[in-house]
Amino acid sequence: KSADALLEDLAAFLGEPPPDEGGRVRPFPRPDTLPYDRHSPQPFVVAQRMDALYRLLAEPAELVLVAPITALALRVPARAAVRARTVHLEVGQSIDRDALLEQLVAAGYARMPLVEERGEVAVRGGIVDLFPPHRRRPVRIELLGDEVESIREFDAASQRSQERLAHLAAPPPRELLIDRALLIARGEELRLRAEAAGAKASEIDELLDALLRGHL
Repeated sequence: KSADALLEDLAAFLGEPPPDEGGRVRPFPRPDTLPYDRHSPQPFVVAQRMDALYRLLAEPAELVLVAPITALALRVPARAAVRARTVHLEVGQSIDRDALLEQLVAAGYARMPLVEERGEVAVRGGIVDLFPPHRRRPVRIELLGDEVESIREFDAASQRSQERLAHLAAPPPRELLIDRALLIARGEELRLRAEAAGAKASEIDELLDALLRGHL
């Protein structure tokens, strides 16, 4: 609550609009769950943290962060990891739709029938809807074959297109960045060890399936 009050005071003092209207004074909240808790943090908290982490890479000189010490005490993804998982698109670019979807899902976006919250992606034919954590509104990418024909913001409630964009950066929407190739390699290593220890094949398959699905 103190951080929220300070953020409002700073924004007013600097003549900045609120964060949800594009102001440069941004919150960096602490997660509302403990590390290794059974529950995940609330999506809007994760989105605010990833918004701040991405802006620290993209526009550090323009950013004013307000954070409680408990938010700064936790480890965050390496800058190189955030850069590597950020997807860049621009009008006229050639890209395979399925490959784009794989990139976004690998970066942590959840595939949904309809995009409503940050960190979600939806696909309908040659249209890819996406809600990056640092943007006020979701974005609609229209493909003509393999070419990006247009990029537009749209209203999540009405689904109507709004401002056109020439380019788009979509950073990862979550802090837990999983390398699936590394995960598969570790799974194979685990299989070999389990087989050497005499574990049953059904037990090994169940363990690996849970591992690869991200349940462990």
